[in-house]
Amino acid sequence: MTSLSVFKKLKKPREVKLVHENPDYYGLNISDRLGDARFERYLNKEYDELTDTEKTMMTRRQFEAVKKHENAVIAEFKEYIESFDGKLKHVRLHQTPKKSYVSLMNTEKEGYLALSPRFIEMLKFLKEKNVSDIVITISLNHKQNNETTMLIPDQDGLKQLLMLIFKLIDAVGPDFLTLEFGNECNETLILNNNKNKTMISEEIAPKDYARAYRIVSKIVKSKFPGIRFQVAGTSLVDPAWLREVVENVADDSLIDRLSFHPYRDRPSGFWKARTENRDIDINLVQLLALPLEKISYYDIENFFKNMAEEHGATLNVGEIAFSKKSKSPDKFLEEALASSAKNGVVSFIWTEGLPF
Repeated sequence: MTSLSVFKKLKKPREVKLVHENPDYYGLNISDRLGDARFERYLNKEYDELTDTEKTMMTRRQFEAVKKHENAVIAEFKEYIESFDGKLKHVRLHQTPKKSYVSLMNTEKEGYLALSPRFIEMLKFLKEKNVSDIVITISLNHKQNNETTMLIPDQDGLKQLLMLIFKLIDAVGPDFLTLEFGNECNETLILNNNKNKTMISEEIAPKDYARAYRIVSKIVKSKFPGIRFQVAGTSLVDPAWLREVVENVADDSLIDRLSFHPYRDRPSGFWKARTENRDIDINLVQLLALPLEKISYYDIENFFKNMAEEHGATLNVGEIAFSKKSKSPDKFLEEALASSAKNGVVSFIWTEGLPF
């Protein structure tokens, strides 16, 4: 379970200070602070009401601890949002697939799809606090042959995903919402951390991604013309994947935003990709006509901004943070955010820090 100590230790969190400095371009990517969708079904139950199978998964003491923790999340979340004093305008809500509230992984099993009442309450609270730009990641993860996969769901899976999206829009309305179709779909990554957890993602071929994106966005936009759709933010800098997706969607009216997640050691200079399947930065020198060591963060961001504008879309930096291993993570963050503001690009600060 996620510790809530991050809320209580930081009376003046770094991101509160930054957002106050430039609320037009500095936003938040909120992940672990949303709680865990897997425990949602326990919140209104007593231990004796659990099924025999559920009781084998946790003792009464563990169950009470889960309820106490999960019930505290909503109060802590509201207190945290309140600390921005109404300055916060941009929020991206993204969770890992196992925890996600908008995912086929965590829907009801009895033939219908249900959205978390707590998640809806959080969304309404954000709107009440004048957050005018809310990006919600639609998780593509699902079960296939009894295994979890991030690859595109089949036709029935896409229909279920559409039902889930419609329930979400019906609950909070289309105003201010941007639906991001998946997350970092351009990279194959297997990451093991110190807690013996494994994060697995699989690269989706741009043509397959574009086909599903076109189907879902076209149907949703036909019913809710005001809704915005965003191509999944790429892991690191991957112009080739983004460009191929946009070309294969072949309808600029369906793409409102492009995004990328430029995780790296410092804002400028070092752009070697951490990926085993392909060097996703290989085209940078040719595209920008600059030596690799001369390419700045501003140059990269401006390149993607121009790509977006060519198709009538805007650009955002979906996740921005610097590794705690780097020499000056806070200084580097401020430098990158200042570059974004100069470029007129909204950046969502990864509030929990890098996941490695």
